[in-house]
Amino acid sequence: MHIDDMIFFWARAKPHLPAIIQPDTIITYRGLAEAIDAISARLAQLDLDRREAVAVSIEHPAKHLAVCFALLRSGYSVTPIYRGLLPHLRTAGVNNIIYESEGQVISGGRNIRFDNSWLPTGATPRLSETAPRKRPDKSPDLIFFTSGTTGLPKKIVQTEEALIERMNICALTGDQSYSRVLILPGLSTNFGFNRACEVLREGKTACFSLPDEGRLVLISTYGIDRIVASPQQALALCDMRDANPGYQLDCVKMVRIGGAFASRNAVKRVQSAICRNIVTEYGSTEASLVAVAAHEMIADIPDAVGFVGPWTELQIVDDGGRPVPAGTEGWVRYRTPFFIKNFAANNPGSKADPASAWYLPGDIGYVTENGVLCIRGRGDDVINCGGLKVSAGSLEEIALACPGVKDAGVCGMKSESGIEEVWIGVVADEGFQISDLQRQLEQSRKFDELLAIVGAEVVPVDAIPRNQLGKIQRRELRDKLQRLRQCPSPA
Repeated sequence: MHIDDMIFFWARAKPHLPAIIQPDTIITYRGLAEAIDAISARLAQLDLDRREAVAVSIEHPAKHLAVCFALLRSGYSVTPIYRGLLPHLRTAGVNNIIYESEGQVISGGRNIRFDNSWLPTGATPRLSETAPRKRPDKSPDLIFFTSGTTGLPKKIVQTEEALIERMNICALTGDQSYSRVLILPGLSTNFGFNRACEVLREGKTACFSLPDEGRLVLISTYGIDRIVASPQQALALCDMRDANPGYQLDCVKMVRIGGAFASRNAVKRVQSAICRNIVTEYGSTEASLVAVAAHEMIADIPDAVGFVGPWTELQIVDDGGRPVPAGTEGWVRYRTPFFIKNFAANNPGSKADPASAWYLPGDIGYVTENGVLCIRGRGDDVINCGGLKVSAGSLEEIALACPGVKDAGVCGMKSESGIEEVWIGVVADEGFQISDLQRQLEQSRKFDELLAIVGAEVVPVDAIPRNQLGKIQRRELRDKLQRLRQCPSPA
C-alpha cells in the first residue's frame, strides 16, 4: 500500500495521533490527511501536465510533505529539492516548481507560489465527508538528486513500486517499538524523505527541527525515542548536547546512522553523548538499503558497515569484474529489488535485463566469512602517491582523533613533478598546533603502513566542504586547498 493511502488509513483509525511534530507545530494524522485533500483540490485548478514532474521547495517540513503527498496522490511525479538545486532542474527535465520563499523560481518554467490559503479552512469538508480519492492511472515517481563525492548533482528516479519495496524492507530491519522519530537528514534527500515515509506508513510520529538548541528541546519535551542521522548530523547533535548539558535525553533508545561511513570514534562520541544503542547502515540512493547492523555486533571489525541484507545480492570483484573470495579486497557491486524496480526509469532505452544488472558505487571493500561488509573507501578517495595507494578515509579518521581537530578532510594534490601528495584540511580549535597532528600521524599504526609518505601537508581551513548528508566534496576541498596554497593566509 502506498504512503498516502496509509496516511488516510491512520487518519480514520487514529485521527488524533500526532503524525508530525515540529517546535512550532503538531499535526495529527487527520490534520495531515485533510491538508493533503485541500492541496489536491488546489492542484486540480492549476491544469498541470501529469507527464511533467513538479519540484517542491518549501522549508517547513510539514507543509513540504503535505504538498509532495498531494502531488503523488494526484498522479504527479515529485522532485523534493532545496534552494541550491534550482540551477539543475531544467537540465534534468523538471520545468515546474511549487515554492514558498522569495527568489525560488525556475527561469523559463512554471513557478507556483504556495501559501497558507492552500491549507484546510473551516469551510473545508471534513475527512469523513470526503469520498476516497481514485488512484491515478499513471504511477507517479519521486526524483532525487545525488552527488556522492563529486559535487555534481545526478538525477535519480524512484518509482512508486520501488518506494513500496523500500518501506517493506526497512520495516524488517528496524525496532518496531519506537513511537517518535527525529529525522535529521533533509527532506530533499532520498535518505530523509524515505525515512519520513517509513515512519508515517507505520502510524508513528515524524519529528523535525532546525539544527539548533530546538532539537534538544524537541527530544526532551516530546520523548523522542529514535533519531535518524548522518554521521556529521549526529556529531553536531553531540556538540549541541555538550554545550547544553541540562537537557534529559534518556528517552532516546536508538540512533540510526547512515548516508556516509561512521568511524569508530564518531560512534563512540554519539554513544557517550546521546545513546548507547547505535545502528549503522550502508546503501545508496540508486539501490537503497544494502547492509545494516547494531554497532556492537561489528565494532571490532575494521571498516565494517553492516551485515549484507538477505534481499541484497552483493559481490566483491577484481579489476576485470571477476568475483573474489571472502576476505579479499576489491570493487563492491550489488543489486537489490529496489534497484531492479528503478532500473528502467533510470536507464531509458537500455536493453539490459534489470535482474542481471549491477550497481557499482565506486567503493572498495571486502566481505568477511560471516557476511559483514567492510568498506575501505571510495575509488576516488584513494590517493596514488607514486604507486603507493593511500586511503583518504583512514587518514581522516586519524586526524579526527587528534585533540583540537573539529573536522578534517583529505585529498590528493598534484605536485610539480606530477606525483600526488597527501593534503589534509583541518578545522581546529584556537591554539591547535599543526605539529600535534603530524605527530599523531607519525605515531598511528595505520600511518606506519605508509612509510613512503613523508610529511603529509596539513592546512587549517574554516570549513570542510560537505554535502547535505555530510559526505566530503573532495573536488571542492582540493580547489579550496589549491587556493590556499597559491594565496596563503598571513597567519
